[in-house]
Amino acid sequence: IALARTGRFNEAIAEYQKALEINPVFAEVHNNLGVAMGRTRKFDDAIAHYRKAIEINPEMAEFHTNLGVALVWKGKPEEAIAQFEQALKVNPAFVEAHHCLGDAHYYLRGNSTAALAEWREVLRLRPYYPAVLNKVAWLLATSRDANTRNGAEAVELARRAARLSGEREPEILGTLAAAYAEAGKFPEAVQTSRRALALAEAEEEDALRQ
Repeated sequence: IALARTGRFNEAIAEYQKALEINPVFAEVHNNLGVAMGRTRKFDDAIAHYRKAIEINPEMAEFHTNLGVALVWKGKPEEAIAQFEQALKVNPAFVEAHHCLGDAHYYLRGNSTAALAEWREVLRLRPYYPAVLNKVAWLLATSRDANTRNGAEAVELARRAARLSGEREPEILGTLAAAYAEAGKFPEAVQTSRRALALAEAEEEDALRQ
């Protein structure tokens, strides 16, 4: 675990494998090994270990969610969604399963209504989640469905996301600019867009220097 947390995934994999030689039915180790395999893009191996973890302990929402994420990477969206839904049957309050299910509905099925419902549930359970605040604000600011758009709420959520991120994330500031525009606050939208662009350009320059 310590090796994985410092990004030394191949070394972590070796230690997890040694642990499984000692105890082949250690569900958490199969799950952790799956995570490490996923981080090294060995998705077939990751899926196999997640499935083994679930076989040993099917009552862990985290295992089902991790399997779902790996299945997304393998281009199996319907199987992935089934795993996210199973995670929520096991634990209806598991935030990451709601987050992933919302992403799947939006990015894989194009169903913004279902996605919004899942992301709103995330925010009910965890109100200060910048990534999800940003996604909900973006949808409320830019949806093609006039019944979904809500500029005032989009501004409120995007402002919260910006504060939580220290107002240093270009993507979040871009969402805030879109929210201001939807709310008819065009001077604020222009000013915020310029800040987002300046930060993005600075990040690009830093990346080129490295």
